[in-house]
Amino acid sequence: MSTLIEHLADYAHGLSYARLPPEVIHQAKRCVLDLTGCALGACGLGAGRAIVEYVLGLDGCPQATIWGYGGKAPIAQVALVNGTVAHHLELDDGQLASNLHAGITTIPAALAVAELTGATGRELITATVAGYEVAGAIGRMVVSGEGRHKLHGPGLMGALGAATAAGKLLGLSAAELANAISLAGSLLPISPYEAALRGATVKDLYGGWPNLLGVMAAELARRGMGGPRTLVEGTRGIGQCLLDRPFATAEGEAVLAELGTRYEILHTYFKPYASCRAPHPALSVLEELQREHAIIADEIESVKVETYPYAVALSQESDDDSEISARWDIPYNVAALLLWGAVGPEHFDATHRDDARLRALMARVRVRVGEEFANPVVRGARVVVRMHDGRCLESSCQIARWDEADPPSDHDLEDKFKALTARCLPEARIQSLMELIWTLEECQNAGGLARALVCPGHVTGG
Repeated sequence: MSTLIEHLADYAHGLSYARLPPEVIHQAKRCVLDLTGCALGACGLGAGRAIVEYVLGLDGCPQATIWGYGGKAPIAQVALVNGTVAHHLELDDGQLASNLHAGITTIPAALAVAELTGATGRELITATVAGYEVAGAIGRMVVSGEGRHKLHGPGLMGALGAATAAGKLLGLSAAELANAISLAGSLLPISPYEAALRGATVKDLYGGWPNLLGVMAAELARRGMGGPRTLVEGTRGIGQCLLDRPFATAEGEAVLAELGTRYEILHTYFKPYASCRAPHPALSVLEELQREHAIIADEIESVKVETYPYAVALSQESDDDSEISARWDIPYNVAALLLWGAVGPEHFDATHRDDARLRALMARVRVRVGEEFANPVVRGARVVVRMHDGRCLESSCQIARWDEADPPSDHDLEDKFKALTARCLPEARIQSLMELIWTLEECQNAGGLARALVCPGHVTGG
């Protein structure tokens, strides 16, 4: 009888571009557009230059291109760098059901390997979809345990998607692909949430490390290494470790039954705000109230936010005195939107964090769990804004802006891409990049995309 990992490997190995529905193909290109925009927008920020200098200083085999900065390095290390840089702005896509950021932990690995192997755009798209499928399927099987153990899901489980995508592009057999997935799963990092809530720069590596591990696992599987095929359902496997109870094979079989019909990539949310997804429902409500009432921040008496328990817990436990940790703090995000009309990457630097008006407004924001959001499936928010003139402005939402049930249009994603890349690329280059991604299925060598993702102002030698 096949194990869960073997079932997933067989499915991923057999997945072909011809089998993909048009909406899945298009969504994959949307995810590539969004993720590469996040990477270019983060060039020169955070820990990016440190990891670039470290990798290029190793003087490894020049197999693939480091996005934004230029220079070449071995594929696993390039995937590490690109994933780390692209995760910095906290703007990459996610999946609620599996608690993953599948784009950040799949696409850097896929594109690095595609550049090395000369894969076509269609092969890159197919491998990306396969990575989302495998990581999302296993993620959904164990997601409840991640929250119980206070672990960062993308950093923990993302390597499974990277191993799948990399292995498919390296031409692994189904058996070798199962070895790659089980090998990556056997070496999964703990990824404690403490790093994010304390603002430690290692948090950026939660986007890059899964890519390094996944590519390495695929390369080792090609050379005969592997992990236990029973890694998910085994009595001492990751299911047991995360769920604190015997893993029920029926739970996994229910997820497997949806392979090829549900498509994890279609259950992706995108981010309009440069913060953890937790504040997004409240920000979505506030943005609508702003449009309707033209709220002036200095005229606000108080703001009450009611939202789901997980968001409240993250907000209450986070610091707000660093660029990374402030992205989890609901009062900070609320005050930023009310003051500056947006929550973009620039609104978390030291100058904005120390703004006296921001701090004064944050003190008037109260956050608590709302009864209507106590069900973990409902990740919305209710916001009540009381004005000094006696007005009470109130609204709510059941889903955040750009969630899978309210997705952004292609035009919305293009606007986001343009805004993120404008600081490092001329308009003509931005337009040509978007056109390349939208026609990726026509590309005979997907490595051309990786080589095009270099910003002249940030080029590092190597």
